[in-house]
Formats: sequence, structure tokens, C-alpha cells
Amino acid sequence: MTRRRYRPARPDTLQLDIDSAADLVHFHRCLPWLSCICAEQGMAIRWLTETRSRSGRHWHVEIRVGRRLTILERIALQAILGSDRMRELCNWERWKCKSTHPILLIDATVPRRLTLARSMQSPRSRRRLPS
Repeated sequence: MTRRRYRPARPDTLQLDIDSAADLVHFHRCLPWLSCICAEQGMAIRWLTETRSRSGRHWHVEIRVGRRLTILERIALQAILGSDRMRELCNWERWKCKSTHPILLIDATVPRRLTLARSMQSPRSRRRLPS
């Protein structure tokens, strides 16, 4: 059984869930454009992280910019930059319904009681076990 961990976005952070290599290429092509847009509005990209999702099939990208963005700005920018379209549609629906956290990044986590013995795990999953 897989549990989910929900990570709400900060007002100055974009959270992208990229589902394919083609969308990742699109994201990399859009980065100079985003940098230009940020510079024109007097802000900068403060940091950017790009990691594989826990499933290993997707990428999670977080971009912190130099100022707070409205929820609609974040949803639009995330969709333009290549984030999963259905996720962005769900974000928009949560915003319309006045959700407390309209923008969420969802990570799958394995419950601790179901983890395998250390000797049976891959080296990657061993690093995540508590000591």
C-alpha cells in the first residue's frame, strides 16, 4: 500500500510535475524565457531543484522566484513550463473551490511497516531508511 505526502507550495515557488522526457526538454527550452520574464518584472530565479519522483518515472521541479506570485500566476506558469496538465487543472479546480492549499505536489511514500529488510533493498532505497 502506498501513502501520499502532500507538499503545498510557497507563494514564491513554482512546483512542476513533469511526466515525460519530451515535457522535460520543453521545460529546459523555456528556462531562458522564464529568466527573461523574471528579470523584466524585477525578480530573479533564486533557486531551482530538479529531482526524479519517487516512482522514478517523473521529475519534480521547484523554482523559487524573487517575489510572491498569485495562485493563478503560479498555475499558469507551471502549465506553460510543462507541468502535468491534469495536475494543473486540479490545481485550478482547488483554487476555484477556495481550497486552503490549491497547489500541491504529491509524493508517493512507502509506509515504514511495509519496508523490506535492509539486505533485500536496492542501494537507493537503503538510503531512505531511518537509522
